[in-house]
Amino acid sequence: MRLSTYSVRRRTIIKFDDGFAHLVGDWLMNSGGGEISWKAADILSDVKCPASKEYLLKGAEATSLLHLTRISCVRGIVNLFREDAMPLLRRLMEDPDPFVREACHDAMEHLEGIQGAARRTAGGAEE
Repeated sequence: MRLSTYSVRRRTIIKFDDGFAHLVGDWLMNSGGGEISWKAADILSDVKCPASKEYLLKGAEATSLLHLTRISCVRGIVNLFREDAMPLLRRLMEDPDPFVREACHDAMEHLEGIQGAARRTAGGAEE
């Protein structure tokens, strides 16, 4: 049985101003890439504002960060900023980290499933 490194969490999306996102984003990008960065990414993955999107995109592609941090950033993009997810996931499919590649593969399958369900629903509504 294969365990997926990608999962969608059902949480309340937190709406804060950009100041909060900049504070946590600085922890993400400037705290050495370890556990503090990972926790910051986890927090930002629940904060929907323009600044959090910027940090999540940067964090997902920052190879200096722990793979768990990067996967949290990917999860945030997929859950909060879906319109930016597929281009990011395609770029990361060639990432040097196998855990990040696997998470991106799983996220792409998840998004394709959502899109397929939406097409089937829309097609059924037309009948």
